[in-house]
Amino acid sequence: MAFGHLFEQYHPFVYAFSLRMTHSKELAEEIVQEIFLKIWLDKERLDGIDHFAAYLNRVVRNHCFNVLRKLALEAKHMSKHLISFNEIDCSTMENLEYEDVKRMLDDAVESLPMQQKRVYQLCHQEGLKYEEVAERMNLSPQTVHAYMKEALRKIRVHFQRHAISYVTFLIILILV
Repeated sequence: MAFGHLFEQYHPFVYAFSLRMTHSKELAEEIVQEIFLKIWLDKERLDGIDHFAAYLNRVVRNHCFNVLRKLALEAKHMSKHLISFNEIDCSTMENLEYEDVKRMLDDAVESLPMQQKRVYQLCHQEGLKYEEVAERMNLSPQTVHAYMKEALRKIRVHFQRHAISYVTFLIILILV
């Protein structure tokens, strides 16, 4: 059978060439099968080919390039999907964690006595300096400082009770 002879003669070349191009034994084996299937399906055209080795070389090279191009596109698409998935996943998780910590902070602030709560809100949420808060509330700057110190201590205890570290709390305070 002529096709069996053709396969035996050119199989090592097609495999070696494919392996050099793809650096993958599995891909090279698949390419060998696809190339010889293509040759078998187009066997009528073989009579018109003067230099079969040159023809086979071109077919294998083009097929390898097509396979590599397809793999590159698939990898690119997969990478884009993974990146967007990770971005969505991370941003969603960060938002959920932020919302949880923010809610805990709001609970802690609500539990403060009225004066401490107002001092904390003016200093941390409105960004006023101790002197400005003291002036606005008719308090001494030392009293504002004492209220803030006690408010922060109570908030820290509240967060510790809820298993969130003080470092996380400080980061949230900076972001709020």
